Amino acid sequence: MSAIDNAKKHFAEQDVKVIEVPEWGEDDKALKIYSKPLTLAETSKLYKMSKEDDLTMMAYVLIYKALDENGDKLFDLADKNALLNNVDRDYGSRTHWGHEKKLIKDTNLYVQYALAEKLGKTLQEIQQISVQEYQGWIAYLELAEEKRNNGK
Repeated sequence: MSAIDNAKKHFAEQDVKVIEVPEWGEDDKALKIYSKPLTLAETSKLYKMSKEDDLTMMAYVLIYKALDENGDKLFDLADKNALLNNVDRDYGSRTHWGHEKKLIKDTNLYVQYALAEKLGKTLQEIQQISVQEYQGWIAYLELAEEKRNNGK
């Protein structure tokens, strides 16, 4: 089998992910959000639609990928404004579509998010800094952590 056939087979075999969000449920039952992984084409479309704004992207992911147990969409474009302006941004802690596992496996990405948080920047802004500046920040954060651990 060719590499592309193997890649397509792997994608087709991906399980539907189920994310439970208790705060969004009813009658003491968590809302269950079902989703298949994003394709590259879907990711590209979502980035273009969100103009590379991470929070808008999260709203679009919910609009296009969040399904109920029957496979019906939970949200539509009419919900975009409400998702952006009337929903706790921390919903991402439960609807992160596997980013936690990705961050655990990809130390560099984890560090980029940590640096973004530390500097009050978006991930995209961090990814645009020079390699030299990025390495300088990493060295600084490692030294700061070492000093904290040593009580200095």
